Amino acid sequence: MNVNSYSIDKIDNLIVVSQSGEWNLATDIEYLAKLNDIFMSMRPHSFYVFVDMRGWQVPDSVKNTRIKETLRMDRRSQIGECWLTDNLDMSSYILTHFEQFDFELTRLTDPKKALDWVSSKVPNKQNLDPFLNWFGSK
Repeated sequence: MNVNSYSIDKIDNLIVVSQSGEWNLATDIEYLAKLNDIFMSMRPHSFYVFVDMRGWQVPDSVKNTRIKETLRMDRRSQIGECWLTDNLDMSSYILTHFEQFDFELTRLTDPKKALDWVSSKVPNKQNLDPFLNWFGSK
């Protein structure tokens, strides 16, 4: 079994998330709560979200839990999101949670295209250096 982990960072108007390993319900709920706190801290400024899901594994028991059905995240200030995945099928179960939002959701498997997406969203390109170092090490 892979160790589950995640990180959540902010770069200007971009929230950068990394998820990996096999998740359990406790990790999933902890992650969602922290992510919502970050969303709340970004208000009233508009923001984007980039999620690197490569290596992320979610068992059906976590995907299908009823506890998360009532969870509501405040995404009113969010204007876009991009997921980098190993394959597009791995994140399909999450799509129903995005049907109510007007922002664009981009799903990619190509790291170069993901990097282009991130670069196009951060206004101060100098602030991308930590992200580029992190992204290049994955």
